[in-house]
Amino acid sequence: MNQDHKKCCYCGSFSAYYTRGYCCLLKENNGYCSRHKKITEKNECCDQWSHRRTSRKRRIRTVVNAIPEIYNKIAVIEQMLKEDAELQKLIDN
Repeated sequence: MNQDHKKCCYCGSFSAYYTRGYCCLLKENNGYCSRHKKITEKNECCDQWSHRRTSRKRRIRTVVNAIPEIYNKIAVIEQMLKEDAELQKLIDN
């Protein structure tokens, strides 16, 4: 494999650092390598590089497990909006 593809930013052990911007997160040029337990720059290369890929089954399982939680949060928001609309009707009358 080409050495450019074995950069830390493409490694499964690398977690990038982010800073909080005005309306989004900004990616930094460094992060944490859990394999070496140290802070590295994203363009560094090492001989213990590993793939970042996760299996399709794992991604599907993660999504399916998140659906009930998301549904519950939407139901809470819906209930809050209904109560707010009812309160607004009472105030207007």
